[in-house]
Amino acid sequence: METINAILFWVLLFVLGWQAYILIFNRGIPNIRTAPALRRAMIDKLKEAGAKRIYDLGSGGGDLSRTIAAALPDAKVTGLEISAGAVRRAQGRGKHLPNLEYIQGDFMKADLSQADALVMFLIDTMMPPLREKLRKELKPGTIVISNKFPLGGDWVPAEELSIKTLYLNQKMIYLYRA
Repeated sequence: METINAILFWVLLFVLGWQAYILIFNRGIPNIRTAPALRRAMIDKLKEAGAKRIYDLGSGGGDLSRTIAAALPDAKVTGLEISAGAVRRAQGRGKHLPNLEYIQGDFMKADLSQADALVMFLIDTMMPPLREKLRKELKPGTIVISNKFPLGGDWVPAEELSIKTLYLNQKMIYLYRA
């Protein structure tokens, strides 16, 4: 029984520590990787659209933006992330890609008017203020691809893609045109 209590103590301590890290460094939002199958589907849609200026909102550790930059070497890809630690990790991992940059800051304050496409995996509570920002800033025809959560409101997806993946919490991407 003592061993079980010790294990439970350390598991609880780890969970609390992880939650504290998320609250302190990521404003309460965890960095979750986009499933590889969804990344491929997003890249296919970006290629079809001929996107040349792509922003990854809330890029976290940069897996999605690095994959896009490698697959679309003629496109300029920018990851926007609020967590300084995540940006440093992403910059280190992506330094071999000349068409990729990471900017540390709040994407709600960034100028997105030059974007041809946006990709994101954000939580649903961020969508209401984001859709108003996108309506004001994006040029007509800009592609917006969201993993798991629709923009909602009066934004109607041009496509809803159900993707087979091993990631239990990621099955849908929503594609919009501004």
